[in-house]
Amino acid sequence: MLLSSTVQVSSLKAAPEEEEMGVSSGYPVCQSIVTRVECRVGSFSHPAGKKVLSSAEPKQLKHNIEGKRKEVADLRRRLEQYLREQKTTGLLVLKKDEIFFEQYQYERHSDMQMRSFSMSKTIISILFGIAEQRGVIDSLDDVASKYYQELAGFEYGSTTIRNLLQMSSGVKFEENYSTNKYSDFARFHQRLKEASVSNHQYAEAFKLFNQRQYQQGTRFSYSSIETELLCRLLVRASGSTISEMTQNWLWRPMGAESDGYWLVGGADLVENCGGGFYATLRDYARLGLLLAEDGDSQGQQIIPRDYLLLATDPKQQRDAFKPRHATPYWGYGYLTWIFPMKARTFALIGIYGQSIFVQPDAGIVMVETGVYDLPTDEQAMRKKIQLWKVSLELLGGSSRE
Repeated sequence: MLLSSTVQVSSLKAAPEEEEMGVSSGYPVCQSIVTRVECRVGSFSHPAGKKVLSSAEPKQLKHNIEGKRKEVADLRRRLEQYLREQKTTGLLVLKKDEIFFEQYQYERHSDMQMRSFSMSKTIISILFGIAEQRGVIDSLDDVASKYYQELAGFEYGSTTIRNLLQMSSGVKFEENYSTNKYSDFARFHQRLKEASVSNHQYAEAFKLFNQRQYQQGTRFSYSSIETELLCRLLVRASGSTISEMTQNWLWRPMGAESDGYWLVGGADLVENCGGGFYATLRDYARLGLLLAEDGDSQGQQIIPRDYLLLATDPKQQRDAFKPRHATPYWGYGYLTWIFPMKARTFALIGIYGQSIFVQPDAGIVMVETGVYDLPTDEQAMRKKIQLWKVSLELLGGSSRE
């Protein structure tokens, strides 16, 4: 059965704590997602910003027609049990071009674009791989100030693109998702806002952080500001917007069925590259499938294969970025998380439960969007990884670490 945007997949009848999550008020769209959990379902599925047009010829996906096989039936039971326990808005498991499972909760459905949060960082990584191939940037070892001249003489300006892609500038920046107005996030965005009303010196927001704690390229430290810097230097180098590059280099060539959206995040009207992309689960699955096929779609090499291996292969990472070195579990490639598995396996991950897991050798992709209680929830992630391992084993992949 071929799928199109008109095909709907029914939601489960009840979702975890749906009253608390806003079902009686129609899942409102509101800004206070940190302090008001009833704002999350509606807000995370309410796209806004710059539109990224879909393909005129969408890549076709099929629903699995062997649903009576024991392995598939076992997997479905495990997936449905997971949904009864997790605050998940959508869950989809794909092998090759065949969907084995697709289910939604909290009255969400397959036509809805869901917010990616930090999964969008991997899209930025993809754009850099394509930009290098096209000659938009000369080398990943160029320093940021080559393209963002106002940062010359500052620590971020002397950091290479490669080290920004691996979040290893060494510049002190604390990743904090609280509402504290003195957090590094708040200070960065406040300075952007001040620049927009005064002298338009947006680089001043990056100059706030100018203490290098360790030599660049030697240690992983998760810092969303580094993705924001990457976006601005790519916009300057290309003369295009992030939305235009996403549409023309990735979204339409890969066969996206639905439009995507980029939130505009800064006062300088650059997209919210660290966490502001919206797409349907099926299009996230198409993106995962493109990555599983090493950037090739029906004979067209959309993402340079050599770059994609550098971005996702644990064997090609410097020691500090390998799995169980960058963090106690994960490795970190180019804005992409790497599993400690024997078979190359990697992930796009965003706060509140967003993820795309990919194992290329098996062609297996698992997409989840969520409204978790915490931005980063280690217990929920352990459950998700366990579900992924079960999915791999039952669909012919490998979960060996």
